[in-house]
Amino acid sequence: MKGRRLKRKGFVLLEVLLALGILAGAVTAFTLAMYQVAQLSDYGRREGEIQRILDSALTDAAMLPILEPIVYDYQLEEMDGIEMQVVVETIEDLESQEGQVVTGLLRVQVIARFNVDGEPVERTAETWRYSRLYQ
Repeated sequence: MKGRRLKRKGFVLLEVLLALGILAGAVTAFTLAMYQVAQLSDYGRREGEIQRILDSALTDAAMLPILEPIVYDYQLEEMDGIEMQVVVETIEDLESQEGQVVTGLLRVQVIARFNVDGEPVERTAETWRYSRLYQ
């Protein structure tokens, strides 16, 4: 009877150690999953902020009183490390459905350049404007 009791105690210890191992694995997997969710959330927030900045800069550039071909760069004061470039260029060789050449059409493009984890990233937003419409 005494030998059976020792065997049972050893078996219970093994069960406890096995349960702790399984629990540790589950906690580790849960922690890694939460870390990845936090990273994705941060990435989504950052992408949304960049898109808001691009949309705002595009609206500002497209509504200039005199819209003409130009390229200019500037730094954002509210977001450190983001370089912006506005490119306004004439679209040439564009024909209407009737085959007539369309003149006075400008492409307004805003380019944001920044680094993510040491890697250079570029995001672009653009629109087209008819220059005579804004004169």
